[in-house]
Amino acid sequence: LTTLDLSSNFALTDVRCYSNQLTSINVSNCTALSTLLCYDNPLLSLDVTNNTNLLDLRCNNSSLTSLDVTMNPALSVLFCYNSFLTAIDVTQNSNLTNFRCFNNNLTALNVTQNANMSTLFCYDNQLAALDVTQNSALALLFCFDNQITELDVTQNGGLMDLRCNDNLLTSLDASQNPLLTLLWCYDNQLTCLNANNGQNLTLDCTNNQLTCVEVVYPPYAAANASFDASVTFDVVCEVTMNNDVISTPTTLTAEQNNATYQWIDCDNGNTPIAGETNQSFTASVTGNYAVVVIESGCTDTSDCMLVDYSSLQENDLTLVNIYPNPSKDGIFTVTSSAMITK
Repeated sequence: LTTLDLSSNFALTDVRCYSNQLTSINVSNCTALSTLLCYDNPLLSLDVTNNTNLLDLRCNNSSLTSLDVTMNPALSVLFCYNSFLTAIDVTQNSNLTNFRCFNNNLTALNVTQNANMSTLFCYDNQLAALDVTQNSALALLFCFDNQITELDVTQNGGLMDLRCNDNLLTSLDASQNPLLTLLWCYDNQLTCLNANNGQNLTLDCTNNQLTCVEVVYPPYAAANASFDASVTFDVVCEVTMNNDVISTPTTLTAEQNNATYQWIDCDNGNTPIAGETNQSFTASVTGNYAVVVIESGCTDTSDCMLVDYSSLQENDLTLVNIYPNPSKDGIFTVTSSAMITK
């Protein structure tokens, strides 16, 4: 088969036409369709916008360059890997549990609306960032062979298998993943790795810049993990970092020098303050603020500090007398019955 027109089959719920030579499929009138397995075909296009009851779509191993699934809110399984997609929008697929989009040309991927997702295979793309902090059900995450610089998995308590090798990561904290049993993070730029999650991991952290790795049982890691000769294992690696902050009435300054900084708003859920990445921060309004300090790939956060504009003394300008006004020669005399502070 090279083409398949099912537009007159209104009652179809399950279509399986995989492993043919199909370049097009017409399912536009199959509004009851819940399963479409059309993988292993050289499909050039696929329109599923009318298939609002679709639960399972597998169109992997195709020639697709685009795919619109924004009209498929019930979608639970989406396989579109080994294709030529440059973008895929899954923000409308809140029921998505199994998403495999690896080996495409994706440069960005937003999965923040997929709280039920348990499997995410997005490896072999061109992703520079990946936010999985909203994917609390995530168990399998394969994101290797991308260009990811930061990966926060501290909110993924059910994560069991993490493969983030061949990226640009400089630090990784897996200590909040108690079910994690396999961690591949080799071929990155890691200088800080916390793998002390209570498990004896299958760990490969070779080809990084690590000197110490935190694990639950160092002798087991030393005997079983894959690591560079420079690496030692410890329950807690000693990292000397100063997270103290010097406070003046409106300006806060991190004491740690030669680091990377991000000031955050403690009163707004520790939200990063846009553009405030210098060692010093001047607050514009009263509030509590802290700084995230990153040094040699490891991260520490200061205590929240109060900047209180209401406590600053103001001059009472009603007690100030300026004369002569107007002045002919530009010279004024200023007097006050109260002390003026700068």
